[in-house]
Amino acid sequence: DSRGMVHYDLPICLLAAAPIAVRVAQLGAGNTLRDSACIYTPTWWVCVLSVSLLYMLHAFIWNCPRSFSARCGRAPLKHLGSHPVHVFAALEVCGKFWQGGSVLLFLGVDGVTAAWHAAVTAPLWCWLLA
Repeated sequence: DSRGMVHYDLPICLLAAAPIAVRVAQLGAGNTLRDSACIYTPTWWVCVLSVSLLYMLHAFIWNCPRSFSARCGRAPLKHLGSHPVHVFAALEVCGKFWQGGSVLLFLGVDGVTAAWHAAVTAPLWCWLLA
């Protein structure tokens, strides 16, 4: 039963986020992130909702597998594959492009340029932990 492992999720997530926190501190971006101005920006919430859609799909499939399988036999999902696993794979690819596009639209040209610069100037340890 996978539910018994739930209590390990938070420590694992915190451990995984540690290198990100270190890099944010190195870049001096902590004050910007702590400012919480994004909470009042509608585009932030549109981006969060857009990125969350794929996770909502995962939750639906996990909690309602029979319903998902039944929907896979009807249009428009039946055009994505002949089996629910194939449909899921196609939806996952589309969802990842959707998530990436949502983040790129939110960041804009300046944000993408800054993110690219941060990525290419990141120390080796950041890439080793990624």
